[in-house]
Amino acid sequence: MATSLFYGSVAKKIFTRAFIAAYKDRDINHKQLADWIKLSLYFEDPTRTLKPGMLYHQTIPRYTELFQTGLCIFAFGFYVKQVRALQKYWLHEWTVTAILGRQTIDNYSRSILIDCHDVSNIATDLIENSLQKFVGIIEQTGPGHLHEKTQPVDCEESNAYEQYHDNTPRLKTCYSIELLDRQDREVKLRIKSDGLFNCRSFVRDLGFYLNCPSSIDSAHLDKLGPVQSGQSLQKHQLHYEQMVKSAEEITPACIEYLKQLRQQYPDAKSSGRFI
Repeated sequence: MATSLFYGSVAKKIFTRAFIAAYKDRDINHKQLADWIKLSLYFEDPTRTLKPGMLYHQTIPRYTELFQTGLCIFAFGFYVKQVRALQKYWLHEWTVTAILGRQTIDNYSRSILIDCHDVSNIATDLIENSLQKFVGIIEQTGPGHLHEKTQPVDCEESNAYEQYHDNTPRLKTCYSIELLDRQDREVKLRIKSDGLFNCRSFVRDLGFYLNCPSSIDSAHLDKLGPVQSGQSLQKHQLHYEQMVKSAEEITPACIEYLKQLRQQYPDAKSSGRFI
């Protein structure tokens, strides 16, 4: 059984005032994970206090690409509005693999290939120096939709989703970029950024800067604020008992992190527009 924190009348409160860490696999979107979580909570709750329609959630990050993997945090109920207002300031730590010289239709390495450019003249030192051009507050346009892969979204968020992919330059913050490894065309990077920074757009822009069109091969989200990827639940683990344990583990840290963000950004407000 779940721990005593969730017995009786308190049971219905845990998933209206809690956070859960789930693991996103390739080709799975947030909505699919959210639907699985809700079904498990509604049908496996031993107290029978959770009813369909009770659970409101917000994800961090707000949107992901279908090829992205790694950590995904679900905020429920009371914390939804706060997370919507502050999620763009939530620290994201990525491990990104880029393929230099591989020009595709949408800057994703596994999409239709346009051309494969020579990279023999691109030294590792040049890449390291170029990375620093993308650290700080930068302008970044949306990455565009993945070719032949349209990620479904909820109707009320469709307008914000389109803005996420459009070509309007928007201010994003990248705190640091570290070159972890280079094997010929393949470059592995660690990126720390805000919640607006887009990794596929970054790889596209890095290719432009190096005069060598490039594509992203993978993007793994290792950390979100105080939560590590290793604390997340795989899809087959998203059942009531496991989610209760996840909520107990990460909710106090997420609440404290939200308090810090509110103090740091007191004017942040929830908005339907994804800036």
